[in-house]
Amino acid sequence: MVINDTHRFVFVHVPKTAGTSITAALGSLAGNNSRLPSSSTKHETLRDLHQRLSRRRADEEEVEALGVRGYFVFGFVRNPWDRMASIYRSLLEARPRPEIDRVDSFDDFVRRAEAGESWIASLHSLRPQADYLGASSLRGRADFIGHTEYLLEDLSTISTRLGVQLDVPHLNASSNATSDYRRHYTAALVDIVGTICALDVEAFG
Repeated sequence: MVINDTHRFVFVHVPKTAGTSITAALGSLAGNNSRLPSSSTKHETLRDLHQRLSRRRADEEEVEALGVRGYFVFGFVRNPWDRMASIYRSLLEARPRPEIDRVDSFDDFVRRAEAGESWIASLHSLRPQADYLGASSLRGRADFIGHTEYLLEDLSTISTRLGVQLDVPHLNASSNATSDYRRHYTAALVDIVGTICALDVEAFG
């Protein structure tokens, strides 16, 4: 998450939605907030942000005075089927969890996710994207929700809204990120991921 007091915005970093690249671009802007307490994760939801501020300031008026309310809140979402394939690729390449060694294929990974295997269920990247952007604690969901499929167009809209020029590098991409995610899917896997990600499909189309 990036909070900027000069340009008055909050960027919510949803995992696997080009957030690392966008954060790098936003990090070069003047005015990034250093007053607020640090989060334990870069993937903080709007609700988590509000709760973190509330723990620091019991008085709601003092939370308001920290200046986050009224800021332009934005983030990005991604096609859930593409995102699931990207999550699997990242796990294979970065191997942050040793459990990935027991997974035989993308099909196996998706079916384990469907079964609620604990280590997969605990991944930040598999939390519904709607959870990150839909909290009521900042008076409704984010003001602008972009789509990684239209990244350049949506970043242009954000740049105009903030009055800045954002040059976004392509960071943290997996080695075959440009491949067609659909080749990984059978009809059965399409249905399974649709069920796992039903909240996002309903919220964002």
